[in-house]
Amino acid sequence: MTDRYYALNIISTIYKLAAGLMFVITVLAVIVILITAFQSARYFGSRVDFGLVFVAGGAFLGGSITALGVYAAGEFIALMIEVALNTRNTDMNARTMNQQLQIQLDLMQRQLRVLERAVIRPQENSSPKEMQVN
Repeated sequence: MTDRYYALNIISTIYKLAAGLMFVITVLAVIVILITAFQSARYFGSRVDFGLVFVAGGAFLGGSITALGVYAAGEFIALMIEVALNTRNTDMNARTMNQQLQIQLDLMQRQLRVLERAVIRPQENSSPKEMQVN
């Protein structure tokens, strides 16, 4: 990237790291909920509490979607930085190309003026027959 958007790069990286941390915490929370559900069934001698299993599934789904959204926000910031840099590069390339085309146009105009002078004013030492051919 560039030093121009240093703060935005840091913010983008923080968002991405926070998303990874959120996903890890989500997975750990789901594991703890599932362990609790199975341990309570074992200690109390009853069936597995499927309510906790559904809570674990919902927590995993919600946490994963939230982490994905936060990561997408970080990627969006990075994308906007790239768009800004590419726009700037395209503008600089277009200006350079415009300058080169202007130089070529000036050169062609000079050559055209030289040719027009040669056709309008034939050389002095040419004969009248050559002048009629021109």
